[in-house]
Amino acid sequence: DDGNHAIAFFNALGGGKQTIGANESLQVSFTLTFSANVALNPNSSTGMRMGLYDSNLASIPPANTPTTSSAVFQNYDGYLFSWNAAPPSGNNNLTLRYRVPGSTASTALMSTFGPTYSTTDVSSGSQPALFVFQNAVDYRVTYKISRQNTLLPNTLSFSFSVTGGSIPAGSPFGLTSTVAAPTTYEFNAFAIYALGGAYDFAMDDVLITHTAVPEPSTYAACAGAAVLGLAFWRRRRAAAKAAAA
Repeated sequence: DDGNHAIAFFNALGGGKQTIGANESLQVSFTLTFSANVALNPNSSTGMRMGLYDSNLASIPPANTPTTSSAVFQNYDGYLFSWNAAPPSGNNNLTLRYRVPGSTASTALMSTFGPTYSTTDVSSGSQPALFVFQNAVDYRVTYKISRQNTLLPNTLSFSFSVTGGSIPAGSPFGLTSTVAAPTTYEFNAFAIYALGGAYDFAMDDVLITHTAVPEPSTYAACAGAAVLGLAFWRRRRAAAKAAAA
């Protein structure tokens, strides 16, 4: 529903931090369906928001319980993507933002933006082509954070993409950005939010994965093995032809 945060922690105890180590990635993917109001709110430039966070040992709300404490999220550290699902023109204003924790941060997790509330724009990629999302269509959303220790030892790479519906295959809806020297490599929560009155939406089939990312040298080794295999197959084929002759 719109106007509320939906947040999931990686385990019921609030621990379970996922540390993105060298050559590892953390990914969240889910099905997103708008049920109403997309076309009625074309000017909500940051209406949809979703992020990965580190609670920094701050209080974790009980499951399935509305949060009323004014400071429960203040120390949460993390990165979120915001975007407009139905802009009238221009682009969707897809943006990667860093949420700075601390006493001056917004008491809400991601309902207020701007330097006053310690939220910083850290996007570095190019905007996708304008796309207007539709009601009653299933879109697949993927948000991924990666770290490659060899090439960029102190950098996190962020990617966001949406597929499905009438999004052109040759012009995907997404953004990639990098952040050097991030304040955290640990995450233990995922959250999604829509501005109040902006969009009604539903989520399904949520999948969170933490996997290893092969280094370039590994790819090279795999390619070398493939070449050796092809040479061996050619040799056997030539020998078989000679025997037949």
